[in-house]
Amino acid sequence: MAQTLTKDEERRAIDMALQGKRLVDIRKELNIGSYEFWDLRENNTDFASAFARARKDGIDDLTETLLTIPDDEPDVQRARLKSDNIKWYASKAKPEVYGDKLDLTVTNNVDLNSALEAARARALPIRDQHKQIDAQATDYVDITPNSATDIKSVEAEKVSDTPDAEAVRKDGIFE
Repeated sequence: MAQTLTKDEERRAIDMALQGKRLVDIRKELNIGSYEFWDLRENNTDFASAFARARKDGIDDLTETLLTIPDDEPDVQRARLKSDNIKWYASKAKPEVYGDKLDLTVTNNVDLNSALEAARARALPIRDQHKQIDAQATDYVDITPNSATDIKSVEAEKVSDTPDAEAVRKDGIFE
């Protein structure tokens, strides 16, 4: 025969689950066995879904106790063990928040045809830009100084400064 809980007992069970209490402690508080509690959740889907959500939300309260464990527990090793157990349990019970793995699954669906059409629409104006450029001719003005700066002129000036200028050929080699 399936055992039922009163509305008050259901509220108490959900409240304890929200506080992060263990399932054993909740059953003990309600004075109900493990099979009876399982059967109760199996036959009462509203209570079962509310209790499951409360247990999952209760993990947040449980993890907040991590902040007070060092103050409450004088033994460092026991405090570390309690903290590690809570962190492990939270990572398994609510991995989307407390898990070690980052889930980088991308669920976007991309229509390749529309993406390619959009890319072509962006690229075609750039490709056709050379046809649209209008160049205008401008007058060229020579702004170089009047002094000779090319290499042949400089060498000719050096050659003319030497005392034996007649003995030097045009290419700078002595005869």
